[in-house]
Amino acid sequence: MKQELTALDDALAMVMADVAVVEPEEVALASACGRVLAEDVLAREDVPALSRSAMDGYAVRREDCCGAARKSPVELDVVVELPAGPSAETSIGAGQAARIMTGAAMPSGADAVVMVEMTERADGASDRVRIFHAPGAGENISPCGEDARRGETVMECGQVLTPPAVAFLATLGQARVQVSRRPDVAVLSTGDELVDPESEPRRGQVRDANSYSLAALVNSCGCAVERMGIAADRKEELLAMLGKGLSRDVLLVSGGVSVGDYDMVRDMLLESGVEARFWKIAMKPAKPTFFGV
Repeated sequence: MKQELTALDDALAMVMADVAVVEPEEVALASACGRVLAEDVLAREDVPALSRSAMDGYAVRREDCCGAARKSPVELDVVVELPAGPSAETSIGAGQAARIMTGAAMPSGADAVVMVEMTERADGASDRVRIFHAPGAGENISPCGEDARRGETVMECGQVLTPPAVAFLATLGQARVQVSRRPDVAVLSTGDELVDPESEPRRGQVRDANSYSLAALVNSCGCAVERMGIAADRKEELLAMLGKGLSRDVLLVSGGVSVGDYDMVRDMLLESGVEARFWKIAMKPAKPTFFGV
C-alpha cells in the first residue's frame, strides 16, 4: 500500500499543536535577554514619572517667545539652572526662562524647550538669554507617561525579551522577571557511516554535521541543548540512547527513519512508547520525516 504523504504545512501545524508550554521560573534581569516572558508585565508607575527636557537648552513659556527669530530675538531672564538628577520643584513666570539640561525635570509654567543652538547669552550676561526660535506646544519635552502609564500592559506573555525590552524592564524597576524555563533538547545523530568532525573518515564514512547544525539552531532559539553524539545502527545501542533522549522535553534525531534495512529509529521510538503523529511528508529531500509524542 502506498504511504500517504503529509503536506508540509499540515506537518508543521501538527508539531505546533503538540508543543507544551513549559513551567515558568524567575530569573535576574541581567540574564533575561533571549528568554520568553511567562506573564504580562504592567507598568507600576508612569514612565517618565515627570515631564522632562529632551534637549539641552532653555525651558520657556511659548507666549513669551512669539515671533522670535534670528533677526528679531526675544530676551528672557534666566532665573534657574536645572541639571538632570534630583531637584526641588521650580517654576518660571512671565519673561523668564530656565537653563535646562537633557533629562532634567521641567519647571512649572514652562511649556516648551528651545534647544541651546537656537539661543545665545545676551551680551555675555549669565542671567539673560536671547531666543531665536518660537517653539511649538510641548516642543523638546518628554511628557510624563510618554513611554508607559501606570497600570498599562507594556509587555505580553510569550514575548521574547530583546535587549531593548530588558532595558525597559529596568526602567520599570523590575530587577527580576518570570520567564518560561528553557526547553531541554537532546540531539542525536545515527548511522554507522558517521564519525566525529575531528576524526579522519574511512572509505564510505562522512563527518557528522547534522547534529552540530541542529544544536546550533536549537541554541539560537533559546533552548538548552545537549549533543548526545552518534548512535551506531545496533538495536541495543539505539534503544539505550533514544531512551535517554526521550527523558528530555524534545528529542531531535538525525537519520534512521527511512525504509532501508538499517533504518531502525522509527521502530525503536514506537517500541519506546512514542505515539506517531506522521511519517513521511510531501517534501524532497527529507520525505522520510517522523514526528511523535
